[in-house]
Amino acid sequence: MKQNSSCNSRRHFLSQNALGISSLGLASLLRADGVLGAPAKPSLVPIEYDLLPKCPHHPPQAKAMISIFTGGGPSHLDLFDRKPILDKYAGEQFPGSDIKYDNAGQATSVVLPTPWKFSRCGQSGMEVNAELLPH
Repeated sequence: MKQNSSCNSRRHFLSQNALGISSLGLASLLRADGVLGAPAKPSLVPIEYDLLPKCPHHPPQAKAMISIFTGGGPSHLDLFDRKPILDKYAGEQFPGSDIKYDNAGQATSVVLPTPWKFSRCGQSGMEVNAELLPH
């Protein structure tokens, strides 16, 4: 089997890899002159957000800890943000529905009111969703 001499020659290797070899040589020369790889100067501005662990101000006294994770609670929009206008226009076509969107909500552009009942609670009389916060 005859090998292709043009692909295995020194000339072919150097012509294909000349840029990589020359960049290594240039980096070596610049480093010798001290141009490349100079150490960074320390910042004169103090670091504000130092997130490294630090020693506590006093020795810890706790022997145990209770961790409660309450994910999936109701949204603040469902609890405190009553929109009476939505009740007024419930089931009607949303104004501005002639605007075309590239999403699935375009087909069902009717106004949906909140399914919850709000009532005034506390000394302030703020309207709160009493169904989601019964106590």
